[in-house]
Amino acid sequence: MHGYPTWISTLLKDLLTLIQLIAVITAGLWAYMKFVKGRIFYPRLEVSISGTAVLRGDFTTLMAVLKVKNVGLSRIDIRQEGTALRVLAASEAKPAVILAPDWKHLGTFSVFERHGWVEPGETIEEHKLLVVAGGEGKDYLLEVHLGSGKIVWTAVSIVAASKSEDVRHEIAAFIA
Repeated sequence: MHGYPTWISTLLKDLLTLIQLIAVITAGLWAYMKFVKGRIFYPRLEVSISGTAVLRGDFTTLMAVLKVKNVGLSRIDIRQEGTALRVLAASEAKPAVILAPDWKHLGTFSVFERHGWVEPGETIEEHKLLVVAGGEGKDYLLEVHLGSGKIVWTAVSIVAASKSEDVRHEIAAFIA
């Protein structure tokens, strides 16, 4: 630098190098916090399930709608092993005051077999139609489990059976 003694020029160069080093370290720490700690690319799904149960004489038609939305920024691969829809029926015990039902496992069904992955921002949906023997009124517990790597997402819904006259419009909307 012109006009300054050598020791001041050296001091200013060293100070500039120190400031640049601090800036690079700060930028690296910020990137680490955003990427790793901020979990920007961490797999995130919103899994939901809903359904309708219709009494039809001596059987019940159970219609389930499963939805998965990728709210993260990375593609999530669906692992079929462990990905399933479980259907359970409530016990028919008559409570004196209040009783939590015992759930009887009716069956487990494969879901999302046609989907290998979910892209960021994508929503996939699947409909399942099941026929359950027994025409008595029951409540059903629907569980969907979706696996990817070591992570499993779960959603649960309870569906009360209705008589077929009560839900004809729901069936038409489901089929449409």
